[in-house]
Amino acid sequence: MNQRIPFFTGSQAYGAPTQTSNTDIVVLMGEALETYPGVRSLWIGTLRVILVSLPEEYDAWYAATQRMIEWRNQGWAVPKAQAILEIDKEHELRDLISLRANLRAKAGMPMIDQPL
Repeated sequence: MNQRIPFFTGSQAYGAPTQTSNTDIVVLMGEALETYPGVRSLWIGTLRVILVSLPEEYDAWYAATQRMIEWRNQGWAVPKAQAILEIDKEHELRDLISLRANLRAKAGMPMIDQPL
């Protein structure tokens, strides 16, 4: 299994946390959750552990989080509604890329970024 390090997301990473904000961390569980693919949350007090089963899910969360951290570093604290849209958009983008790769492979066509 491809190892990925847990990382912080949510208002603590890219928003404007308050004293009542929870802390979010994303963890790739891999095979432990693959029988039930999708994202799950485990709450431990104010800590929310977001459990993902697939590396692609982890990568989508990571890419969206990093983009929003950059926005925060430029002075814009990302509101929760926008963060949800960004994470969903990243998941959809990765789904489309995967679908395109599968269709091209079935048609015997090289990927765009592969030499002919």
